[in-house]
This record gives sequence, structure tokens and C-alpha cells, in this order.
Amino acid sequence: MSASEKRGGRGRGLLIATLLFLVVGGAWWAYEEAIGQYFETTENAQVDGDLIRVMAQINGTVVAVLAEETDYVNRGQLLVQLDDTDAQLLVDRQRAALGLAVRETAAEMAAANRAQARVDEQTARLNQSAADLKRRRGLVKQQVISSEELQHAEDEFVANRSATQAAKHELAGIQARTGGVELVDHPRVQAQAVALREALITLHRTKVLAPISGVVARREIGPGQQVAPHNPLFTLVPLERIWVNVNLKENQLANLRIGQPVALVSDLYGDDVEFDGTVAGLTPGTGSLFSLLPPQNATGNWIKIVQRLTVRVSLDAEQLRDYPLPLGVSLAAKLDTHDRDGVMLTRAVAERPSWATDVYLIPQAEIDTTIRQVIQMNLPPTDPQQ
Repeated sequence: MSASEKRGGRGRGLLIATLLFLVVGGAWWAYEEAIGQYFETTENAQVDGDLIRVMAQINGTVVAVLAEETDYVNRGQLLVQLDDTDAQLLVDRQRAALGLAVRETAAEMAAANRAQARVDEQTARLNQSAADLKRRRGLVKQQVISSEELQHAEDEFVANRSATQAAKHELAGIQARTGGVELVDHPRVQAQAVALREALITLHRTKVLAPISGVVARREIGPGQQVAPHNPLFTLVPLERIWVNVNLKENQLANLRIGQPVALVSDLYGDDVEFDGTVAGLTPGTGSLFSLLPPQNATGNWIKIVQRLTVRVSLDAEQLRDYPLPLGVSLAAKLDTHDRDGVMLTRAVAERPSWATDVYLIPQAEIDTTIRQVIQMNLPPTDPQQ
């Protein structure tokens, strides 16, 4: 092959390479302009969620553990039973104390009624003796009776007046103790009712219930162990309440907006299962800033390092029911930034309802019924309230 043919071959090869480069570059530029600029991708994404630590509300000894790690438990399910012997004894003692308070108060109220009857009786006698004294004074003037009989009438009037005053003082003393209220509203009865209510609440709290539905991630107690209110017993993970933390570089956030769609793929299910997510929020700072020892860049040897910020992505609840994701699983994320009308950091107050549990609510109606039964059982048969 001649030198000119060789030069011609190299020229054609260079031309083909140049054309291929231009085609590839043009295709890449066209893709970026039409599609690529609207997507941000990363494999630095991880499933995150709440870790609910279940604790006892009172001190006690564990007598039964009714859940194990990896078990799914429902809200309100019994997880731990504490020894309730002392709590039951306290309830019995306070029931007896309430019954005794009812009987003592009922006796005082009956004594008040008797004292009132004595006051009425002595008042009638006093009025009668006053009338007799007045009549006898008239008869003395008419010399119908002797002055001795008048003296007897005066003595009887004075005695009845003293007896009436004594009966009134006795009645006032009893009324001061009864307070002039209904038996169930008497302070003594109310104080014992409160004590019984506290004892029943303590007995209720010997049962440790699951505050939410979820999977037991960790069990930290066993039978016979002493527990206190600050000791964690279980760690629960509500798998239906999880999200994904997508860690993006700061130069990937310019077009990020709340509400943008996110496609996520996990190695757990492979490329055949694509999770539909939505940008829910952006952390207001980098992870290094919130670390235990935040960086101090006011030094002479500072080097610029591209930082990452965490984007919170909410997941579709229906997909999570079909394809649950354990916490900590890695995912690949692809964020679609076509819609850029929203905001990067929301300032709106969250409208979703607060996350709450009702398993710690005390059954007040049941306790009220128990207290009423104790009071009714100890009322005297003749008490007007029965």
C-alpha cells in the first residue's frame, strides 16, 4: 500500500471517529436538553423509620413475656405482664378503706339527723315551758297559784333553754364534720375514692401493651427481671410508617421541589419492583453540621468538600403492604424535577394528624363503676340515697 493510500485511510478513519464523536456528543446533548436535565439519580438512599421503645409505667417484676423478636404485634396487644400481687392487695385495701369511710360518714349523717330531732324536741319543750311560765306569772298576780309554783316554772324554762342550746351546739359540731353535703360528695369519701382510683390505675398498669402495631425489632427483658419506668422493654418498628432518606449532593438540589415524584428500586426485590415515592421534605442542614462534633471551617487549611443533604421521600402505602421494606435497606433513587413550581423547603404547618396512641388511656368508666358499687354496698339500708 502506498503512502498516499495510507494517508487516505487514516483521514477516513479520523473523519469517521470525528463524525461518531459528534453523533454521540450530539445525542448526549439532545438527551440532556430534552430529558436528562430533569432527573437526578443516586444510589445513596436508605430506608428509615420510627423506632418505638416500649417502657413500663410502674416498677415491677416481669412474670410473662408474650412477644418475641420478628413477631408482628397489634396495637393494644399484651406484651409484658408484671407481677400484680402488691397492686391487687392495694386495691383490696383501698376498697375496704372506702367502704369504712362510707359507713363512718353515713353514721355521722345519721347522728346529725338525731341531733336535729333533739333540737326540735328541746325547742318544743322550751316554747312550752315559756308559755307555761307566762301563764303562771299571770296566775300569781291573780293569787291563784303560789310563788313556789312560779319558781318551778322558771326553773323548768331555764333548764329547757340550756338543753336546747346544748342540742344546737351538738348539732353544729356534727354538721361541721358532715359538711352539709351528700354522702358521695363528702371529703372523706372522696379522698378514699381517689385512693381506690389510684390503686386500680396501678393494677391496670401491670399490663404493658403495644402502643402501636408493628414488628418487634428488639426484646430486652425476660421473666423475673425487675423493670422501672425508664427501662426499655421492647423496640417496635411500624413498617407501614417508613420513608426513604435520599442523600443528594448540594449541586443536585437546585431544581428540587416538594411534591416531585421519585422512582426507587431496591436490591431486595430487584428491578421488577419500582416503588413510587414523593419528595416530602429537605433537611435544613448537612449531616456533618448535626453531628456530635460539627466541623469548624474557620481555619487556614480549609478544603472545599461537596456536602450532601438528606431528602425525605414518602412511599406509597399500598406498595408497602405488598412489598414491605426493612429499615436500613439501600435503594437507587431517580428524582423527576420536571415540575418546579413548588418550594424546596416547606414552611407550611403540617396538616396531617398527629401520631397518637390510646392504649395508655385509663378505663375511667370501669373504675367509676367499681367505686359506685363499693359505695352502694356500704350504705345503710335506711339511707335515703339507696
